[in-house]
Amino acid sequence: MRQVFFSVLLFSFVVSCSHKKTIDKTNDEDKLTQCLSTREFITTREYLQSLEEIKIKPEQVLEISHKVAEGCTGSAQRFISVVDLLHKAKLDATNAIKTAIYFAPSDDKTTRNFREVFKFAYLESGLDLDLHNSIQMALNLSKDYQGEQDKAYEEFKKLIDFCTNMKKMNLPLGTCGSMAVRITKKGEKFQASTANAYISLFNFLVEDSVGPKVSVLESVKLAEELLEQGPQSEINFIQAYKYALSKKGLNYSKSDSFKFAQKMAKLTIKTDNLP
Repeated sequence: MRQVFFSVLLFSFVVSCSHKKTIDKTNDEDKLTQCLSTREFITTREYLQSLEEIKIKPEQVLEISHKVAEGCTGSAQRFISVVDLLHKAKLDATNAIKTAIYFAPSDDKTTRNFREVFKFAYLESGLDLDLHNSIQMALNLSKDYQGEQDKAYEEFKKLIDFCTNMKKMNLPLGTCGSMAVRITKKGEKFQASTANAYISLFNFLVEDSVGPKVSVLESVKLAEELLEQGPQSEINFIQAYKYALSKKGLNYSKSDSFKFAQKMAKLTIKTDNLP
């Protein structure tokens, strides 16, 4: 009887282990990304062959199609959308294809950011930049942006709207665009909005009733410099300035309050060499 019991127990253990291995194997497979690589290859090849204005050698078509297919499902559409966009903007075929290949292995949001920023930068109704600068601006806020792609485009647009609609700034469109890119890039590592922090800082520096009343040009530069420490530096700077100026606080002069606020803002990010 004891022998039968142990035989049943051993059988149950073997079945259990076998079932667990099957489940583990299924779970492992679920973690693997599978791609419609052949579909992406065919779509890319047929698209390149259909281009009448761009003549590409057959062996190059195969090479490009294979490279795009490595980008997994959706890679062909991402590639095609960028080639079409840049081709319409009169970029030469070699560079249009080279740029588009960057986006084949990326994702739809990154590709969307490139397209939208490029169109806004290049079109006369937008920033009206030249082709090279428009591409570079679009790359900065898509392929080269290390944060969340949704945030990048929202921050960029918010800064552009503020800069172009704020008559006091009176900056050229190209300058607005470059500034918007730099400030947006500063927010890559932070969840909070760098655009909101910049706008708040600028308004406080220029026109707040208790602010330092700094000139517009100085404020454009200073607000950007303060954001080197991240969006939280806006809170630290404004709070420090008000406290230093207050009679219940440090009761400093405006000049000394300004210097104190800068010091506090520079302490926003904790560094390893602090005591």
